[in-house]
Amino acid sequence: MLSRVAADVVMGFHFAFLLFLAAGSLLAWRWPRVVAVHVPSVVWGLVSITVGLACPLTPLEQQLRRSAGEQGYAGGFVDHYVEGVIYPEQYTPLLRALIATAVVAGYVGLLRRTAAHGPQNDPSRHRRLWWRRCRGSEWGRGGHGRNRSISSDSAPTQAVERPATVAGTEGNSRAR
Repeated sequence: MLSRVAADVVMGFHFAFLLFLAAGSLLAWRWPRVVAVHVPSVVWGLVSITVGLACPLTPLEQQLRRSAGEQGYAGGFVDHYVEGVIYPEQYTPLLRALIATAVVAGYVGLLRRTAAHGPQNDPSRHRRLWWRRCRGSEWGRGGHGRNRSISSDSAPTQAVERPATVAGTEGNSRAR
């Protein structure tokens, strides 16, 4: 039973890797550090397709399935689970070209975005810096009150007192 669950986990990880291989360059637009993991993945995918290297996850999954009492499959992971199951086998070259186009388009877009904004003015960098400031402020420590500040100054900000409201008009902004 445990071997079967482990084989299913390996299969899920294999599918996730293939999806990451196809969409990783687009994910890098939002999270630029993804490039450090995606580029080696693309190199591995290209070498695997052109030279014919087998992915180490395939024999691992097959061994786990055999130890669980199931019959393994012949061929590779893509041959067994993807080609002929998700799309017809004759469309394999077209699908590979579409994936390559998506990867190249993702990196071209990422380079254009970085060139337009500059590495110091990248919008995702500003979001990260804003979040770091929030984590260091009272907001990041759970204080979400009205008189809290997001300032990056080390000195605490002075609380501003609100005028008292007339009884019964708390929800009416015109009465203030």
